[in-house]
This record gives sequence, structure tokens and C-alpha cells, in this order.
Amino acid sequence: MSFHIITISKAGSKLSVDRGLLICSSKDSEDKFIVLKDVRAVICLTPKLLFTGETISRIIENEGIILHCNENYQLVGLSAAEDKVIRGELFHNQISKNTEFQDLLWEKILRGKISNQFKTLERVSPKHKLWHLLEGEKLDESNSARWYWEHYFTGLGHPELIREKKNAEHFINKALNYGYGIIRGLIHRSSLIYGLCPNLGFHHKSRYRATPLIYDLMEVFRPFVDLIFIHFIQNELKSTKEEILWQRWIQRFMNSLREMRVEDEQKKNYKLMDALDIYVRQFAKCFEDEYFKYLKLNPLWIPDVNKHYYLKDEE
Repeated sequence: MSFHIITISKAGSKLSVDRGLLICSSKDSEDKFIVLKDVRAVICLTPKLLFTGETISRIIENEGIILHCNENYQLVGLSAAEDKVIRGELFHNQISKNTEFQDLLWEKILRGKISNQFKTLERVSPKHKLWHLLEGEKLDESNSARWYWEHYFTGLGHPELIREKKNAEHFINKALNYGYGIIRGLIHRSSLIYGLCPNLGFHHKSRYRATPLIYDLMEVFRPFVDLIFIHFIQNELKSTKEEILWQRWIQRFMNSLREMRVEDEQKKNYKLMDALDIYVRQFAKCFEDEYFKYLKLNPLWIPDVNKHYYLKDEE
């Protein structure tokens, strides 16, 4: 399993490959080398980078993904492998659109997401009293989200904020969007590796040039981004300039992908970025005939935000 996520922020840097190595060059520093097959993702924090065509091809051929950001650190696109249906069994079951199976899947994922949100909320609003929204057979996603964000922003000292998905203006929303974008890219990579078609979702609607499956899958991990941001902002001075905050947030988030550990039901623990991969692999397993035909979701592990710790005991 590849285990490096590379971030490049210096304008004018150049990426190239040579003899199985990825090389990053810039004018004012020595070249940096990394084994190409160990690269899980390359995050371009500035659009002012130089790539050779061979570099892009080789990163993708080695199951890596390239995430492209604009000058405001907004994820604007990605370079990834073509959809590759490794196992026809999975593709056939994905495309069959079994409504009962899809509803069960979404129920399990949505319940895991909302549960993780409320557990995250206890870090900033310990008496939020929203657990009753998880009761009952049918979950109210929109109402849960409305109350969650109201308590979340208030707990961070910004009760005036609302959740902005696009063209966000406040640093908090922009920082969260950045984290979600990275998670989305990593899940996209894993879905291709395990033979899933990103264009075939089970809850989010299919649209032109959309990957609804990725948005379905990432819901469980959004609260992890929210939690990492809580850890981050509680240790930062409110007077810090936004540009400095951005650099610190990016560093903190990338460190968390490597240093946060998440424990599963068997008491095994994984790096957060590995937990993403394992979660997608287990999701793909649910589409195998032996599980799909009998509506069994037991292979799917929903990571619990409360079962985390940091490798370096930062918190």
C-alpha cells in the first residue's frame, strides 16, 4: 500500500520522474526524491507548477492521484486513472440499481455520519442534546445538518456563520472545504483501485461529469475533518493572519492523515488515510454476490470518530 501524500506549495516547482523516483525541483532548494510507487497522492497547492507528461502518466499508472488547487487553496480538479472495472460482478451489481440494497446502504452510512457529527459536536457543545434526531426508522438528514452546523459554528465562537459549500468567504468554511476535497480525492483513488465505478452512486444523483459514488462514500469522513479543525483552531490565535493560518491548517490536516489513528471493531488501528482505503475496500465487498443478493452489509466498517487517537499524543 502506498503511504506518501505529497504537498507542493512553492510556485515554479517542477515535478519529473527518473528511474522509479518522483523528483521535485525548485530554484532555491535541493531536489527532493521519493519512490514513485510509494506516492498515494500529489496535492498541488499552487497552479504554478511544471509537470512533464511522463510524470502525470507514471503517477497515475502507479495508482496515485493528483489533486489541483487554485490560488485560494480550493480544489478545482484531479488527475486520476480511467475507470477500470476489475471485477464485472461488482459493476453488474452497482448498475442493477437494487433499491432495497441502496436504501440499506445509505441508511447505514447516513446514521454513521450523523452519529459522528454529534460526537464531534460534543467537543465544542457538550450539551447539544441532538441525539434524539438519530431515533426512529427514518433519519431527517436536512434537519440534523441544520442543527449540527448551528451548534458547530456557535461552539467555535462564530454563531453568525452558515455553511458555505461553494465560493466560501470565511476561513472556517474554506478550511473545511479544503479538507473535504482532499478526502474526496483519496476516496476517488480507492474506488478505482477496488473496481467501483465512481459515476454510479446510490444516493447522490448522477449528473454530467459528476462522481456521485464518491460523495456518497465520503459522508462518514466529513466529521473527521470537522474534528481535526476543532483541534487545530483551539490552538491558534484569533489574530493570526489568514495566509499564515492557511499554511498551518494545511500542515495540520496533512499530518492528521498520517498521525491520527482510528480503531475498528476488532481493536485494530489504522492511519486515517489507510482507514479511508479500508472502508472503500469493504464497501466494494458488499457488492459481491454473496452479500449483495442477500442484503448483507456486515463487511462494511463505519469508522467511529470517538475511536481515534494521535500517534504523537498531540491532543
